[in-house]
Amino acid sequence: MLLEEARQYEKSEYWNLHLEWLLENKPQFVKRLFFKDRAKLRLFLSQKAKQADSLWMKLQEKGLPSNEIEEIVMSEVVAPPPPENPPEPLPEPLRSDILKWAEDPDA
Repeated sequence: MLLEEARQYEKSEYWNLHLEWLLENKPQFVKRLFFKDRAKLRLFLSQKAKQADSLWMKLQEKGLPSNEIEEIVMSEVVAPPPPENPPEPLPEPLRSDILKWAEDPDA
């Protein structure tokens, strides 16, 4: 995925929802990328948003109702079921910094 294509997905609801899911379920993954390679974090989130959009289109072509599509997209791509043993959350100031960064990744 090219940077320009990735940027178009940064405004996607799925981009932000998946970031929230990652913060809850894979906080160390987010922390590592946030500090070492934010471009990779942006790209990862954009790829998930694109995957969610692609699945949405496929299911829509099959004639599924929107509410069913949303449920499938959320559970299979954006926010799958959490692990049985949730990880330790990130400290609130760091979590807040990450969410603030997500509002404008170019800042």
